[in-house]
Amino acid sequence: MVSRYARYFSVLTVFLLSFSSSLNCKTGHKSITEKNTSFQKGIKQNTLVDEIKMNSKAVFEMKDSNGLKYMAYFFSGNARKEIANSWAGANEGDVLYKGNFELAIQKENSQDIIVYPEVFKNFVYNKSRENVYLISSRDISQPDILAVSWTLTSNYDSAELFYIKDGRFSIIRQLSYSARPKLVGKNTIQVAYYCHPTNDNPWGFYFITFKFDDQRGSLEEIGRKDYFDDYHTGRKVFEQWKQDADFVVE
Repeated sequence: MVSRYARYFSVLTVFLLSFSSSLNCKTGHKSITEKNTSFQKGIKQNTLVDEIKMNSKAVFEMKDSNGLKYMAYFFSGNARKEIANSWAGANEGDVLYKGNFELAIQKENSQDIIVYPEVFKNFVYNKSRENVYLISSRDISQPDILAVSWTLTSNYDSAELFYIKDGRFSIIRQLSYSARPKLVGKNTIQVAYYCHPTNDNPWGFYFITFKFDDQRGSLEEIGRKDYFDDYHTGRKVFEQWKQDADFVVE
C-alpha cells in the first residue's frame, strides 16, 4: 500500500517550526492538504476479520447517510505500546501506540470487512487522549464522521476526516483546529480556533462554520465569527463552546 501520511510525520519537526507563518487569522485557517477527489475503493479482506478486530486500538459504531450501521476499526499489526512523557501531544503517563495504522469497516450483519487502501505510517495513537474519535450525528439521515488526528502545536491539532459512502470509507479533507469540530446542524460542522499573535496575526479566538456535502464529500465555508477585538469575551465563548455540545456560535 502506498501512503500519503508518511510525509506528515517524517517532516513534522520542520512543519512545527513553520506552522505559525502558514496561518493567517485575518484571511482564514490554511489547510495543509485539500480535499482528495480521487477516492480509491477499499479491499475486501474476509480472512482477516478476526486479526483486524484483535489488532484494533479503537472501535466505533458508525452510520452512513441512509442510517445503515457499521463497525469501524482503527488497527495496527506492528504498534508498540509506550508510556508518554509530557509534551504538546501527550500528558505524563498517557498510553501511546506507535506504528502503521489502517482503517476498516464492517456493515452490520455482514461477514465482510473492507479496508481503506492507505496507511497512516509511523502514527502515534494516544489511547488516553483518544486522538482517533467520532463526530456523531443525532440525525439518522446524516452520516457520522471519523477523525484521525495528531498534534501540530500546543494550540493546534489536525485531522483527516472520513465518512462512509457506498459502503466504504471516503475521505472528506484534512482540517486543523484548536478545539475538536462538532456537528451543529444538518450536515453543518463548526470549528474553533485560537490565534496566537505572531507574524502580524491578531490575538484571539474565531469560529468557522462549514456545510458538509455528503454526496461530493466536501466542506464549504458558510460562516465565520471572530473575537479579535475582545479577547476575554472570545475566551469565555471558546470555553463554553467546548463544554456545551449544544452551544453554537452564530
